[in-house]
Amino acid sequence: MPERTNPRHAAFDYRSFAAYFVTICAHDRRCLFGMIRRGRM
Repeated sequence: MPERTNPRHAAFDYRSFAAYFVTICAHDRRCLFGMIRRGRM
């Protein structure tokens, strides 16, 4: 099994306050997590 590389950026302080954008895609792109209507979840 190949050795994994560290995905973290060495110069970033991960302990500080920050906002993150997470993208989740379900099998066949089905809407399992909710619907967006009028710009709201």
